[in-house]
Amino acid sequence: MRDASVLDKAPHAEWQEALRAAARRLEAAWLSLESGVAEEQRRWAAEVEAMARWRPPLWPVLALGLPFAAALLWLGLVVGGYLPAPAWLAARLGF
Repeated sequence: MRDASVLDKAPHAEWQEALRAAARRLEAAWLSLESGVAEEQRRWAAEVEAMARWRPPLWPVLALGLPFAAALLWLGLVVGGYLPAPAWLAARLGF
């Protein structure tokens, strides 16, 4: 077949038919894939919607974050010299 050219009608027709068959199989596979994806989207729609609506609770952030932020603010003011350091911290920091 390597020696065939467009002038050789039979090999060219075989090639064109093989090309069309491959294109049909590819199109059928693509359509099957699309329908499979659509089915999976339908199956998982409820879970995806539930995940989109879910929000983490805010109370752990507030319960742990606010005291930690206050302690860091206090430490920054102490180290910066705006507040007097307690004795245990002054000894530790060398004030």
